[in-house]
Amino acid sequence: MHLKEVKNTALLLFTRSAEEEAVAKDFTDAHSFHANLLIAKNLISHSEKIARESGLPCFTINTDLQTGNSFGERLNNAFKGIFKLGFENVIAIGNDCPTLTPSDLVFAARELQIKDVVIGPATDGGLYLIGLKNNFLRTELFNTIPWGTDQVSTAFIQYLDALSADFIITEQKRDLDHKTDLIKTILDPFLSFSFRRILAGILASIDSFSTTLFRNPLTTFFRKYSLLRGPPAV
Repeated sequence: MHLKEVKNTALLLFTRSAEEEAVAKDFTDAHSFHANLLIAKNLISHSEKIARESGLPCFTINTDLQTGNSFGERLNNAFKGIFKLGFENVIAIGNDCPTLTPSDLVFAARELQIKDVVIGPATDGGLYLIGLKNNFLRTELFNTIPWGTDQVSTAFIQYLDALSADFIITEQKRDLDHKTDLIKTILDPFLSFSFRRILAGILASIDSFSTTLFRNPLTTFFRKYSLLRGPPAV
């Protein structure tokens, strides 16, 4: 990875607390808050690790630091806060796209040197990455985007068209909102084995869920890593 061409660019990890994520997202058939909490903690920790490894300045803005009445207002204010620090470009990511890599972040940062905006579309119609130049954050329009719906990607492109922005759309990726998403992540050979093992161990500790998970022969190798309690966050 090369950052020589990158100037005045920061990362924004915009995330709810692990406790709020555990309430908002259910990854198990057993509807276990404890398992959901462990998964959320590991996803947040993994996202922080990826951000650090990119080599870019990174700011984590969690629930305690967010201001605004809606998701759009809170994200908009988070962008503004980092722009006020003197950065010309800001790349926002969440905690729910574990296939995002440091190289993806560096690529986005390099593209922002020549483009106005970089967006990463998620398979569910949302966005897993938004990179903006300072003058392409327009509060009134930004806050009207239907955040949290499957229309975010389409609406954001319309937002960019309205601003005549020169933008690039990067590779589509899957984010994690449900049990099915998590199983696909555990089976993804492009993710580190250690991270997949931790997630599999959490799920395997929930009896009603492990039967479904381990019926797939590809996950048989994870059986011996089943735990009676959740593993620590990485």
